[in-house]
Amino acid sequence: MELRIYLVLLMVIIICGGVIWRVIKRLKWDVKFQRDQNNKLNEANYQLRDSIKSKESIIKKMRLSALNLQNAINYKQPEDFNRHVFICNLNEGQQVVIIFDEELEYSQELQQKFIDRDRSPLKHSREIECVVFVDGGKEQPLLMKHVFGGSNNAEIEDINCGKFTNRGIGTYILQNLFIVLKGMGIETVKASLSTVDYHKKDKLYNFYLEKNGFNLIRELTEDKWGLVSKKLNV
Repeated sequence: MELRIYLVLLMVIIICGGVIWRVIKRLKWDVKFQRDQNNKLNEANYQLRDSIKSKESIIKKMRLSALNLQNAINYKQPEDFNRHVFICNLNEGQQVVIIFDEELEYSQELQQKFIDRDRSPLKHSREIECVVFVDGGKEQPLLMKHVFGGSNNAEIEDINCGKFTNRGIGTYILQNLFIVLKGMGIETVKASLSTVDYHKKDKLYNFYLEKNGFNLIRELTEDKWGLVSKKLNV
């Protein structure tokens, strides 16, 4: 009798153990399934988050580009200046606007009229002003010496993009400046390299000589200004 009871109990334990084992196996499968689903959801969330950030970045650049264009349109043109407008695409996706205002060269007839009316005397030189619209703001990174009448040379005093450096803006300025100068009959453009910038001599040489095709005329040293030059008809 006792043996039968033990056998029954053993059968019950075996059956319960089997049920418990199947429940545990099912729970493990459910846990694994839920873990896999969570991982897929997390991956989808990361992808969605990255996509949202990318689109937000694109929208921001488009807004800045539109603001740059609007600011350029609203920028008043100086009297007696001819305007040259260039729209450039930075590698980062933003459009910047570069404006060159070239002072007009008066004809002999017009200058004589000025003299007859007791107005300004003969103009012996012209200005070139450069304005860059970038990141929704306005910058004036280029300084040019006056171009004298009858001269086929122009000289850059300074080009300083400041916090906008290493974005290709300086090269865009020079490339489009060359177009303007050619239209003015300029054949050669020079740029002086200040001793103040001797500590970044390698960067200056890379910018002028390597990227923009200037030739080294005079070496920049700690106590002597350097000089580079470029022929525009080459």
